[in-house]
Amino acid sequence: MTDWIKDTWNPLRGRTLRRTIIAALAGLSLLSAAPGLAQDVASYPNKPVRLIVPWPVGGATDVMARIVADKLSTKLGQPFVVENKPGATGYIGTQQVIQAAPDGYTLLAMAASLHSFTPSVARTMPFDPVTGITPISVFVTFPSVLAVSTDSPFKSVGDLIAAAKAAPGKLTFGSSGTGSAAHLIPELLATSTGVQFLHVPYKGAAPALTDLMGGQITFVIDSIPSPLPQIRNGRLKALAVTSAQRSAALPDVPTIAETMPGFEASIWLGIGGPPGLPAAIANKIAGAIGEIARDPAYIAQVLALGANAASSSSPDAFKTFMMAQRNLWEKVVTVAKIPKTDQ
Repeated sequence: MTDWIKDTWNPLRGRTLRRTIIAALAGLSLLSAAPGLAQDVASYPNKPVRLIVPWPVGGATDVMARIVADKLSTKLGQPFVVENKPGATGYIGTQQVIQAAPDGYTLLAMAASLHSFTPSVARTMPFDPVTGITPISVFVTFPSVLAVSTDSPFKSVGDLIAAAKAAPGKLTFGSSGTGSAAHLIPELLATSTGVQFLHVPYKGAAPALTDLMGGQITFVIDSIPSPLPQIRNGRLKALAVTSAQRSAALPDVPTIAETMPGFEASIWLGIGGPPGLPAAIANKIAGAIGEIARDPAYIAQVLALGANAASSSSPDAFKTFMMAQRNLWEKVVTVAKIPKTDQ
């Protein structure tokens, strides 16, 4: 018997050979399928794309998602259709996308509220807010604004901090609920300056702003689009914005960083896809968003609503940003000793 026959019929070597043959056949199968897969990716999108917004119609995420969906439709040549799937504070719509086929035809409108802030205070979540989806790109950011009533004695963020140091825990701020941006950004301000504020949670931003105008609470720090109408009509007074640079929506309002160098906090909206979304598709969408973010018409459209056009340099950069945000807010919750809750 030749050495080749001996090796083939040797039980151990025979199994190794069979595995090699099977692997080779599998490789041939993948190679034969690869041209079709590559063609599908290259022609993406060749039919309408669903953009799931896991919140009701009319909210900031919905409004901004419709603007960017319209731009993506023009840029990529197929309709990007917004579908609202509200419920369970964003969980229902998000899980629908997570369970969708990773072909790029079901995408998710993501928000910092669910993917950065909620994870820091939630005991558990039904999915990982960063690795449970495929991040693609940020498409807009919102600075927040520190607002007080027009009758407030405070004229600057420095005045507010000085008063808080003189009376720990006496100054109150309102938010749309525990774990919201309007809750955690003031806590970041407090932990950064060594002061204490008293948190007053509300069931939404509107009642908090109503009580602020009525003088029942000291201040709010909310995303600019929320209090902007009341600031413009003189019913509220803006002391500072939380972004690194001044906001074009409120160009005369200083940043908190002008008083506290290095302070920065913004709210973001982005687009993601199901787990396993091909990198080529994610990169194609991210590239389109990058071009849209440089479009003067888009910049002006979102700026009129108090937001800033934005994009991520790549899906990986968006993921890195999300992880950094998650770590930031988890640290704030730990330092401020905010108890975890059922979300």
